Amino acid sequence: MDISPVKQAGTLFKNGDIRGARSVLQRAIQQNPTDANVWVAMAFCSDDVQQKFDYLQRALQINPSSQPARDALQKLMSRQTPAEPADEPQGETVQEVTQPQPKNTAIHGLPPSIDDLSLEDFKNLIGAIFTAYGMQVRQADNSEDHGIDLIVEDGAGSKCLVQCKRSKKNDQVEGSELQTLYGTMAVEEATEGAVFTAGAFTQQARGWAEGKQIQLYDGPEILEMIRNTGNQELVDILNKMNA
Repeated sequence: MDISPVKQAGTLFKNGDIRGARSVLQRAIQQNPTDANVWVAMAFCSDDVQQKFDYLQRALQINPSSQPARDALQKLMSRQTPAEPADEPQGETVQEVTQPQPKNTAIHGLPPSIDDLSLEDFKNLIGAIFTAYGMQVRQADNSEDHGIDLIVEDGAGSKCLVQCKRSKKNDQVEGSELQTLYGTMAVEEATEGAVFTAGAFTQQARGWAEGKQIQLYDGPEILEMIRNTGNQELVDILNKMNA
């Protein structure tokens, strides 16, 4: 009976032969680069934090529902070890921005909605939000954007593809509209995606995005992101756009 390369590598790893374990997994990747379990095993065999992160993200791109990859990535991102301080991301990652924690800095004058922004202003607002969190934001290439408006990076390996859907308050984004983004994430080797709309998302769309490293933000949630930055200048920019 054939023994899977992951099991072979696991045996070698337990016996202290880490180099041998890597060799087994590297051969397995050459033969089948779409085996998510092999990429997870490669992460365990690597002693470099950034490599671990890259391997686990590759596993999730192949199989977004891979629980071993999710668990390992969560432990990696939360771990603080004295031996690896230089490899830990500095500041907030893109994922932390798309799931922001409230800040204590008070702001004032935040409007109740963003319904009246033009499409261009809407895109600029979303870019400004990410910039306020210290992210690197650039416009997608219009010739090959595949529906992507912004590319957001944190300088530590995270790459987020952003779609800005300027919709009216009562418009709803369907799940089928997210499929292009998901496909482009794999092609561009992005770690995650985000969709922003002034309208809303159907329940089907939110259900479809679950487990796919795609964050969805409607109008009220965008305003909450602005509030959580504690950045008064960002509120002033929004009010100027509304004016």
